[in-house]
Amino acid sequence: MRMKMSAPGATGGMQEVLLIGDTFYLGMGGQYMAMPLDSMSGEGMPDLSTNLDPKVQAKAFDKAIIGFEQKGAAETIDGVKATPYDITVDPKKAPDAFGKSVTEPLSFTYYIGPDDLPRKMVFHGKDGDFSATYTDWGAPVDIKAPPASKMMKAPGGMGTMGTMGGMG
Repeated sequence: MRMKMSAPGATGGMQEVLLIGDTFYLGMGGQYMAMPLDSMSGEGMPDLSTNLDPKVQAKAFDKAIIGFEQKGAAETIDGVKATPYDITVDPKKAPDAFGKSVTEPLSFTYYIGPDDLPRKMVFHGKDGDFSATYTDWGAPVDIKAPPASKMMKAPGGMGTMGTMGGMG
């Protein structure tokens, strides 16, 4: 998986997120930090390897949906006319997908094309909205880990950064 997004804060830079095997890479300014996916599980975080997969999200949502409504006009996204659906989920009904620290209902809008593929997702959070656009369905993908020269070095010569919760 490769995702690019605006970086939080006033810098206005772009952040790149890569998921390759069991490693999560976070890049900014051409430098990357690596984290094993299982390093976040002890913190009550969801399993990102499954949470970022739309098929797995759909299965988790199926267990947790408490509200579902087609709402609003269709939008053209990536050349496809997509219909918006507002979905509210109870994260306590699917803790493997949403983590155990999230307990309040979550609100999303999914834009679905006539081929039943998601084209856009908007998460409506208390701190603002986050959106993801899904493009190039069925196109070949070739994503590689960043080279060692692009990995951030930990302070004091401790090696490559990228551990959380004392795991490496």
